[in-house]
Amino acid sequence: MKASERCYGFSLVELMVSLAISLFLILGIFQIYISANNTDRTGQALAKVQGNGRFALSYLMRDLRLTGYQGCIDLDTMAVSVVAKDDDINVDIIPLQGFVVDASGNWSPAKPAEDDELDIDGAPANASDVIYIQHASPIFTEVTCPGDVCAKGSALPIDDLDEDISKGDMVIVTDCDSADMFRVTNDPTSQSPGNYSLAHSGSAWNKTSDLSIDYEETVSKQVRVMTFKANAYYVKDTGRDSSSGDDIFALFRYDRQKKAEFEIVEGIERLKVLYGEELSSGNLRFVSADDANLDMDNVKAIRISVLAVSNERVKKFDDKVNYDLVGTTVQPSTVSGAAITYAQDRRLRRAFTATIQLRN
Repeated sequence: MKASERCYGFSLVELMVSLAISLFLILGIFQIYISANNTDRTGQALAKVQGNGRFALSYLMRDLRLTGYQGCIDLDTMAVSVVAKDDDINVDIIPLQGFVVDASGNWSPAKPAEDDELDIDGAPANASDVIYIQHASPIFTEVTCPGDVCAKGSALPIDDLDEDISKGDMVIVTDCDSADMFRVTNDPTSQSPGNYSLAHSGSAWNKTSDLSIDYEETVSKQVRVMTFKANAYYVKDTGRDSSSGDDIFALFRYDRQKKAEFEIVEGIERLKVLYGEELSSGNLRFVSADDANLDMDNVKAIRISVLAVSNERVKKFDDKVNYDLVGTTVQPSTVSGAAITYAQDRRLRRAFTATIQLRN
């Protein structure tokens, strides 16, 4: 074989150069992957924060708009006869109440004294508010009186159970001229369709088996039943931790009808509420629930803010933003003397605010 036809391998220098170039290429690809992965995690976290914040506001707005709703009942011209026992409910139906929970867990104004009024399992998150509303359901069930007359001592036959009425639930029956509030003493869910009825016997729940009147149906008058809603909203710790070990907070609802609380949506760290009180001038002043001069009877609007937070730590650096929640500033925990703070945990946060007009 001639010398010119001989095959030569890579020299050590050529091999080292090739390895160096390959290493740089691999490092570059790895950097692109890490960057793309971080961007994807951040995008997902932001989408979750945006979704949770908007859902929380939407859920609150839908129910808060019904504050004080009583259907066709005009409380200025008629009184609701409360058949339910006085010691079981707050007979002074108060459509709207608000509370501020301070950093020590103290309520202002004081928490209602009734055992089941706000029987919240565990304390709401410190420096978050509690808003408590009462109203009749906007969905009613028709009462089909036999012979067009429902005797005041008899169970009320109803068309359906669309309202998911259960034993022990508080309901209001009305013909728009009179109204009675009682607790259901039978289990309508155990009855067959077409035979649903609501009993109101005198028991541990009702003072008497008789309603205030015999309800009569006419061409121009219908008898209908509405469930009574009493819901409190607040933020508290779910008891769960994120993959990074951070506490997961959520928006909760306490349903006094069911005497139970329900988690609405996680990732909500704080709830703040201002109440728009109408002054004699016709203007609104927005103040917190602990304002000594606030008259809830004159509140015409509610302004709410929620602070949503991601579960994952996706920020490169600690947050330094001050978040405004309807006049309350939430600052980084590193700010000296800050009244309300959030942890420096590199999680995403966003504030969401809405104003709700009260029509009822």
